[in-house]
Amino acid sequence: MTAYLYWLVQQGWTDSIELCFQVKGHTRNSVDHGFGTAKYSASRKDIWTPAVYSAAVTSSTTNDTIEPINLYEEGADQGVFFDWEESLSILFKPLKGIQTFHNFLFLKEFPGSVMAKKFPLDEWQRFDLTKLGITLDQICTMSPKELQPIGLKPEKRCDMWSKYSSYAPEHIQSTWLYTKPSVETIKQSQAVKIGRSKQSGNVNISYPSTTETTLEEIGDKSSEEVLGTEGEILTNVPK
Repeated sequence: MTAYLYWLVQQGWTDSIELCFQVKGHTRNSVDHGFGTAKYSASRKDIWTPAVYSAAVTSSTTNDTIEPINLYEEGADQGVFFDWEESLSILFKPLKGIQTFHNFLFLKEFPGSVMAKKFPLDEWQRFDLTKLGITLDQICTMSPKELQPIGLKPEKRCDMWSKYSSYAPEHIQSTWLYTKPSVETIKQSQAVKIGRSKQSGNVNISYPSTTETTLEEIGDKSSEEVLGTEGEILTNVPK
């Protein structure tokens, strides 16, 4: 975060940024309260989809506006997210002993540096953040890599259908979280389970064939037999 704030100053978004942390264990700010209120509201509702969770968070308070962003909801405006950690780690080094400081100051007239102090009445200390050989021009022209939502892993996608769809309310069983995954997704999930078992040395588990024909048969069986945890075959799972 210190590297990101310094980068903002050098990009010209502002001439200075001062960041003040509260003393650990003695204070609680509105952000902490907001998370607690949202979790309290959601824990008392049946949550089956991201949209339901979003509604629970939004309705958790009437005094403040809490607006969640559903990255995995179909048709949602996902915005743009960047891989700041990877991009900035090329230019900057971490500040040693950062957890001992509570106040940080970033100034445009001190390129490559951050001012820090442990307590408000202390004197500012200056620390160099840039890595050896990095120029100011490289910092100002750095373009972060855009990130894409990763979605559900194939194994979790199969589990949502095979293990939980039968318990979900009827009106949401047709949503993308609980419908039957594609043959390719089932194949990927199966490969992960087999690889994990081999890595752990569990050679006594029997797995179905990973051929395309067998996977298609799995998807076509009327009983909807699908691969469960560690090679278990689950039956009578609704489509």
